[in-house]
Amino acid sequence: MGTQFAALSAMPQAEWFANLRNRHPRENYERDSRQCLAFTCLGSVEQLREVTRPHVLAWRDHLHGR
Repeated sequence: MGTQFAALSAMPQAEWFANLRNRHPRENYERDSRQCLAFTCLGSVEQLREVTRPHVLAWRDHLHGR
């Protein structure tokens, strides 16, 4: 991750969503985050930092198959 994004990676997920004023994108991001966590068998948002490119590709393929 680039140094310009290092501070962002430490920001709690709730802060990211709080910046979204429109509830529809916020609800969509929250839902997508929960589904991604379940798909990758991660227990918390903090573990998203452990996601690798193969995880993302598998998640993408899963979404395309739905």
